Amino acid sequence: MWTGEILPTSSSVPISPQITPICLFDLLLQSPARSMRVRLVCGEEEKLYGGVEPATCVYDTFFSTPVACTDAELHNITAQLKQLEALQAEVQAEIAAAAALKDEL
Repeated sequence: MWTGEILPTSSSVPISPQITPICLFDLLLQSPARSMRVRLVCGEEEKLYGGVEPATCVYDTFFSTPVACTDAELHNITAQLKQLEALQAEVQAEIAAAAALKDEL
């Protein structure tokens, strides 16, 4: 059972304080217990990315989620998304116009 706490992006405290070895091979080799630090970052979708192993059995990664966003960040992301959707519509219209012109020739 996970007993960690959710920490802000700037925190360097490990989130998962209690993780046991995950396979018999680890137990036989007497590997150290595994630990993982997950940094929450503002993002449009929930996504785990950027995993590294800075030390043996120690893992760092990032988890993007709208939950980690401030209201201002959410507003900016929404505005950027609307701009991208408008640009996509323009490009699709240009492609359709070019295809129609090509068909006429």
